[in-house]
Amino acid sequence: MVKVFTEFEAKQIESAVISAEKETCAELVTVVLPISDRYVPEMMFFGFLMGSIIAFILWKLSWIVYFPQLFLIQLFFCLVFPYIGVTRLFVYFLPKKLLFHRAAHLGAEELLSVMQQVPPETPVLLLFVSQAEHYIHLFPNPIIKAKINDSLWDKIVNDLADKLKNKKLALACTETIQDIAKILTKFFPDDKGDNLYKDQIVH
Repeated sequence: MVKVFTEFEAKQIESAVISAEKETCAELVTVVLPISDRYVPEMMFFGFLMGSIIAFILWKLSWIVYFPQLFLIQLFFCLVFPYIGVTRLFVYFLPKKLLFHRAAHLGAEELLSVMQQVPPETPVLLLFVSQAEHYIHLFPNPIIKAKINDSLWDKIVNDLADKLKNKKLALACTETIQDIAKILTKFFPDDKGDNLYKDQIVH
């Protein structure tokens, strides 16, 4: 998958997370992806439509007139379309509800993956950003959710969305991590324990 950040930007965000975790016993993980899903069934549908259009044009031009050949063109585009790098272009034609659902599903999976690698009593918060879906969300585990109201995280998410209008993604994420740390420190102050999860940023 294409990396979202340069090496320097990734180091900046990683440093921000490490600094944040020095002030809180919670584990903070940042996941920033260019796209949350390959949308294979949807891309196959678009491929079928594209193949149908091309087959129709060829049929009108009388270059191809037999049904099996027309069907093979449709089938070819249907099978190839999901893998030729056009997903990010055609994703804009998909319903926003579907995009958010796929992004949220991946974000929840990432949170579960982190939770499985740390002790069960560890507070975990995951910042999840998916560019193609324009999706931003903070995923707290049940320990954080029990202590911190979701409205605080909603404000952080809205602030990040506003920052992205005027700032680069890396800078906006770095500032957001600092804002998150201020909240986590109040409810989960540092216990001088070890950093339990080493992959502070996934991109």
